[in-house]
Amino acid sequence: MGRVYNDKIEVVNLQTGDLICTTNGSDLILAGQFWWLIGCLIPGDVDHIVVYIGPEGRCIEAGAKGVSEFIVPNHRWDANQLFKTRRFVDRF
Repeated sequence: MGRVYNDKIEVVNLQTGDLICTTNGSDLILAGQFWWLIGCLIPGDVDHIVVYIGPEGRCIEAGAKGVSEFIVPNHRWDANQLFKTRRFVDRF
C-alpha cells in the first residue's frame, strides 16, 4: 500500500486521495471569465474535480489534454498563477 500524505490547502485539511471540488471561473483574467461561462452550462455547484495525491500540495486532474499533475504553491489555491500549467481557471 502507498504512503498517505496530509496537507492543508486554504483552510481545508487534506489526505492522499481526497477530492477537491472546484467551480469554474474567476473575475481576475479573461480566461477566468471564459471558464465561468463554460461552468454555467454545467448544473450544480461543482464543475471540476482535482485529486490530492501529496506530498506538499501535489495534485492530479483530468483535462482536455489528458491527466496532468501540478503543485499548489504555499497552501493557496491560486488558479490564475497555475494557468500556464493547467490551462484552466477555477475557484476552490
